Amino acid sequence: MADEMREPDGRHMSRRQFVKGTSQAAAGVALGLSALGQEGSVRSAGRPRVVRSCDQNATWWDYQSNYYFDFIDQAAVDAMFLEALMALTGATTAAKACELLIRNYQPGDKVAIKINLNNNANQSNQIDATAPVINAVLLALISYRGVPPQDIYVYDVSRPIPSFRIRNRVLWNVNYVQSGDSLAQADPNAPIHFRYIATQYCPYVLSQAEHLIDLCLFKDHLYVLATMGMKNHFGTTRPGPSYLHSPINENLSDLNATPQIRYKTRLIVGDALFGVYTGGPYGEPQPWETFPGGRTPNSIFLGFDPVATESVMIDYLIAEQVHHGIPLLSHDYLHDAMSTHHLGWHEHRDANGRYRVIEYVELDLT
Repeated sequence: MADEMREPDGRHMSRRQFVKGTSQAAAGVALGLSALGQEGSVRSAGRPRVVRSCDQNATWWDYQSNYYFDFIDQAAVDAMFLEALMALTGATTAAKACELLIRNYQPGDKVAIKINLNNNANQSNQIDATAPVINAVLLALISYRGVPPQDIYVYDVSRPIPSFRIRNRVLWNVNYVQSGDSLAQADPNAPIHFRYIATQYCPYVLSQAEHLIDLCLFKDHLYVLATMGMKNHFGTTRPGPSYLHSPINENLSDLNATPQIRYKTRLIVGDALFGVYTGGPYGEPQPWETFPGGRTPNSIFLGFDPVATESVMIDYLIAEQVHHGIPLLSHDYLHDAMSTHHLGWHEHRDANGRYRVIEYVELDLT
C-alpha cells in the first residue's frame, strides 16, 4: 500500500507510525547533520541512515522496446524521491525535508549536480542518467527549497550531455556543463591529491559551487565491483577518468576525500529505477532475479554518508552476481574510504538483511 513501509526485518508499518516511532532518533540524526552541515560535511553524528524508496509502478519497460527511459512515470518518481528525503531527514513535510537537505543555503549559492553519462550516445538505449530522477531532484531544489534554476549546474565534465535523453526532457531551464565547456576546465586552485598517481584538478563547475549532489547509477564495472556514487566522480576530474583506473581502489578513495567533494556533498542519490549487474558500465538495463518486488529495481536510494549509501547499494548487486555465479570484483575502496579517510561507514547486511550500524529504511510506495 502507498502509506506502508517495510523495516529491514520485514515488518510493515504505516508512514504515520514510522514518523511517530522514529521522530526522536531522526531528530538526533538531523541535529548531527545540522551541526556538521554548516561545514558541508555529509557525515552524521549518529548512525548513518540510508533509505530505499520503491514503487513497482514507477516503470513499465518490457526489456525489448526502445527506449527504456520512455517508460518512466514522473509523478511516481517525484513521490519516491520526496518520501525518501522525508524519511532520510526525519521531516514530516517535503518542504522541511528540502530545507534540511541544504541547511546552510544562502541566496546566490550555486548547486552542482553530478550525473553519470558514461554511455552518452545521444539515442543509445544503454543505461545512463534518466531525466525523471534529475527532475525529482530539481523539484526538491527549485519548488521546495527555492533555489533559482539559473543557480543549478547539471554536469559531467568528461562527456557530452545529450539533448534527446536529458536536455529535452528536463523540466527546468538549468545550466549544463559538459566536456569542452569553460566550466569543465581544470581549476588550478582546486587540486585533487592521490597517493599513487599525479595530481588532478576539480573543474570550475564544482570549485565555484557551494553545494554538490551526487546523482549516480546502479551498475557494476569491469575493473571494480561497482560504478555507483563514488566512481561517479571520475567525471569530476581533470584531465579526466582515463588516468584513474590504476590503482582504482585507492584512487576512488582519495578522489572522494578531496575537500571539494567531501565538504560540499549534500546528498547521494542512487538512480536504481533500472540496473546493470553484469557487463557494466555498458549495456542496456537488465532484468534482475533477486531484487525484491520484481525484475526491475524501481528504486531510489538516498543517503548523506557516501560510504554507507554505497554499501547498501552494492549488497543488492552482490546478491544478484552471486545468484548468477559471477565472480565478485574488489570493493576495497569502501574499506579504504572508511579506514584511511573516515568518509563514512562500510558494512554488509547479515543473513536476515540487517545492518549493525547503518540504519536502513525501506519505503514501499507501490
